[in-house]
Order: sequence, then structure tokens, then C-alpha cells
Amino acid sequence: MSDSDDKTKVPIKVWVGGTLGAALFITALIWGPWWIEGHRLKDNKGELVSSAGIIVTGFRTMIVAIVAGIFTALGLWYTRKKHELDQRQFEHAQQQFATTLRETQQRDEQQAELTREGQVTGRYVEAIKLLASEKLYERLGGIYSLERIMKDSEKDHETVVEVLAASSDTHHKRRTQVSPATESKTKHRPRYQSSADAQSELSASEST
Repeated sequence: MSDSDDKTKVPIKVWVGGTLGAALFITALIWGPWWIEGHRLKDNKGELVSSAGIIVTGFRTMIVAIVAGIFTALGLWYTRKKHELDQRQFEHAQQQFATTLRETQQRDEQQAELTREGQVTGRYVEAIKLLASEKLYERLGGIYSLERIMKDSEKDHETVVEVLAASSDTHHKRRTQVSPATESKTKHRPRYQSSADAQSELSASEST
């Protein structure tokens, strides 16, 4: 049996119940006084007593009041149920919104972290290229770039320190392996390049 058939049964039941209820109400309203209060409506001769109209009217008023009370109670019950349903739907919508918002925030945080990691990686690669240069100002730029990366990215702190230490050792070995001919040509030149590199690398390492 399909869902559409189940949905069509509900109105039919309501219509049948409403029709039976209305028929019962009309029957009780018309014949109820005679069924229940019949012995008071007639005297011993079978004639209506003088107070028959009052008795019938009072009984019918009672029936109407009872039915009105039933409908009022049903209305209050329906209103309460509807309010509870609306409250549950509202709470469910709030939970869905909170879950969606939390998932969106997590995705945004992950995306921001990936973007930041990509930027740090790009800066790291460029700094390594500058650090391997033979030009003083490019090596200094690489050292300062690594120092900035070390401050911005806590987890890259140790790696940057190791790279700076390795770079310092490499440049030191290069200076100690200079040929005698080259050393004789450069011994009268100022050695600010080597000392500047060493000072920058030392400062960057000590700032950790």
C-alpha cells in the first residue's frame, strides 16, 4: 500500500467521525430529553406537565454546554500539541544550523591553514634559494626571510634553526677552502661579506 493511500485515509476518518458525532449530537439534542427525562415530562395521565418546556430547554442547554466544553478541550489539546511540535522543529532547526555553522567554520579553518602552509612553503623555498646565492644581499635576504618564517610558524622553528646552522657551516667551509692564489688576491680586501653572513645567521639563531 502506497504512502498516498495512507494520506487519503486520514481525511476520510475525520469526515466519518465528524458526521457520526454531528448525528449523535442532533439525536441527543432532539430525543435526549425524552429518553432521560421522559418520566418528568408527563403526568400520570400521559399529558405534558407545565414545566416540560423548562426541563427540555435545560437538558438541551446542558448537552450544548458539554459539547462546547469537549470542543474547547480538544482545541486546547491540539494547540498544545502543535506548540510542542513547533518547538521540536525549532530546536531541530537550531541544531542543524549549529552543526552546519560548526562544519563551515572547520572547513574555513582548514582552508586557511592550508593556505597559510602553502604561503610558508613558498617563502621557505625562496629563502633557501637566496641563502644559496653567492651575493651578499641575497644571502642576507634569505636569512631574514627564514627568521621571519621561524617567528610566524612555530612548527618550522627547529627546521629553520637547522638550515641556518647548516648554511653557516657551509659558508665557513667555503672560506677555509680558498686556494692560496685566491687568498693572496683577496687578503687585502675587506671581509665584511663573511662577517655579515655570520652575524646575521647568529642573530637569527639566537632570536629563537
